[in-house]
Amino acid sequence: LSGDTIMQSLAAHFQPASVVFLTDVAGVFDRPPAQPGAKLIAKLNVDQHGAVSLPKTEVLPLEALNSRLTADRVDSQLDDEHDVTGGMEAKVGSAAKIASNGAPVYVVEVGSQHALEAMKGNVPSVGTLFQLDRRVAQLEPPRNK
Repeated sequence: LSGDTIMQSLAAHFQPASVVFLTDVAGVFDRPPAQPGAKLIAKLNVDQHGAVSLPKTEVLPLEALNSRLTADRVDSQLDDEHDVTGGMEAKVGSAAKIASNGAPVYVVEVGSQHALEAMKGNVPSVGTLFQLDRRVAQLEPPRNK
């Protein structure tokens, strides 16, 4: 059982205003952050079913990322060598599931000023935000999860 899975359960039970995931990098990148050209993804939209997509206004080179992702397909794009419980793959999947229920999720670097901002309930200036795309949520009827 990973901390990411535990966070999903806690979020489902307590329905927090927001959730913060702390990592050893600044957020979610379009490829492992140690690779040349890696770009931080500032925002990811999530639909009611947990499918993740980039906002249309996001301007990033995304050679390693499809324009439409699901948590199950992200795994081949992300590096999990630092975390035996699933690494960034698990965080992306958990963050998407939490955000699909309405709570924004911030992925930020532990020990940074950005982490402190997020933990105080503020929007951090650096990190990745997973948020429910309410335009999609209003168009689609809910389905059983």
